[in-house]
Amino acid sequence: MTSLIPLILATFFASMFGALAFCKLAPKLGLLDRPDAKRKLQQTPIPVGGGMVVFAVFAVALCALAASGGLESTATLGGKIVAATIISCVCAVVGLIDDRWGLGGGAKCAAELLPIAAIVMITTPPAAIFVSGSTFSPGSFFYLIAFLWLFGCVNSFNLLDGADGFVGTLGAMCLVTLALTAISTGAGDMATVCWLVAAALLGFLVWNAPPARVYLGDSGSLTLGFVVGFFALRVFAVDGVLRPIPALALIALPILDSTCAFARRRNAGRSVFSPDLAHLHHRIQRRFGRGYPTLGALILLQTPLCLGAFFGVYYRLDVIPILAVVVVIGALVATDLFAREELYSTWRRLRASYARRFRRAEYDDEGRLLGSKSVDEWRRFWRVVLKTAQNDECVFLQLNFNLPQAGVDWQGEWLAQRGRNDNKRSLTLEDHVEDDRLVKRKRAKIKFEIPLRLDGDVVGALRAHYDSRIMEFNEAVKRVETLVTLCGDALMNYGVSFSVESPIYFERRALSRTAAQELDGATNDSTKDVQNKL
Repeated sequence: MTSLIPLILATFFASMFGALAFCKLAPKLGLLDRPDAKRKLQQTPIPVGGGMVVFAVFAVALCALAASGGLESTATLGGKIVAATIISCVCAVVGLIDDRWGLGGGAKCAAELLPIAAIVMITTPPAAIFVSGSTFSPGSFFYLIAFLWLFGCVNSFNLLDGADGFVGTLGAMCLVTLALTAISTGAGDMATVCWLVAAALLGFLVWNAPPARVYLGDSGSLTLGFVVGFFALRVFAVDGVLRPIPALALIALPILDSTCAFARRRNAGRSVFSPDLAHLHHRIQRRFGRGYPTLGALILLQTPLCLGAFFGVYYRLDVIPILAVVVVIGALVATDLFAREELYSTWRRLRASYARRFRRAEYDDEGRLLGSKSVDEWRRFWRVVLKTAQNDECVFLQLNFNLPQAGVDWQGEWLAQRGRNDNKRSLTLEDHVEDDRLVKRKRAKIKFEIPLRLDGDVVGALRAHYDSRIMEFNEAVKRVETLVTLCGDALMNYGVSFSVESPIYFERRALSRTAAQELDGATNDSTKDVQNKL
């Protein structure tokens, strides 16, 4: 180990000076992260894509180590480490493309599948998997486990890359833990490569620490998650027995953050790929302040997890990492720093689903109202809108807001009960119309979607559906205009709650466009057919 210190130091300084040189080159390549006063809150454009420097330096150091015979088992494990490094470059390239031109969430996930599948195929399955006293042989099932594990690591690290030095510090702590664990289990090659990646990452953190002069970017966060995930599969496989509990404990924070992000967005009726300002690092920043207080809180949270993972392998006891995870997550929830809001919104969603099926009167009074804590401020407003829509014989209503800069993220939704007879004009299709095409669709709907805009960006929408069997299209237009006016007036009254200066308004032109499309579409034709038959 002592003989490797010069190489580790050389890797550190090469990464440090390489990142400084990259700061000069990035503007010429168009690799700049520009502030937008919404999610990117830095004062000036910052070079992005510095992760390429980290892993380029690591790749050179690894090649130098392999050429000098520093990898003891080059034909087996060492060869796979070199292959994994080459494959990880694909992740880095995908991230660099996203940093430069931008990729959608779905496209980025699809591009990650190839390198993840490639690394899984060269990974040797362990003889057994040990989980809390039970051992079983995974067989070919291991490849699915490894694929899901790596896919989760890559994307969870990427989601946490939103604060100066945050994901770099987290990655360095994970790599140091992996290196120490590898030393304790006698895996010298794995310890060496973990030290090299940690050295390259720490060299980069010299310029990435608050206030950051360069960002890792997706080229760094994606590849970092890939490397940590692959190394964890190797380090925590001791004597052919894989211990997944310590591995899960080591990256418990990224897993928790990505799980909460998925729940939060689904509970608010948004796409899981839609960005927001409610990740773990955002919550820490709002509680303790930006910069070093955020990094201090991260270190305080991650240290028990690193110790739990290390001692869990050292003493062969899964209860140690489990206890560490319970303590950290319990502290986050108890202090309302993170995850409590997501648990609460999930409970609200389950309760609303139950009410829709078994307690219809309660559901018709409020529908399904989901989202962040601020949803309680809008409950009275939503009930007024819903009651108006119900009186106007609306069969579906959805109103959502997503204003991350104001901490507002919620959705109200209501769906009329099929076959309802609470209004003499609400006639069911089976009772009055014999039209196979409409029977198949259950209801002939006139649909409206009116975007809600702030500074030219869509921050929400009002969606309303009406039954074409019981009203003409022009009448439906008048009723949805009433809803738009009601919501617009309410936004003016509640606008102070948003803490934004720009006006929030519904795009009424969208109503005209929707009307023109509907008048030319099949829905209006269906309406005429129904009217003729009636």
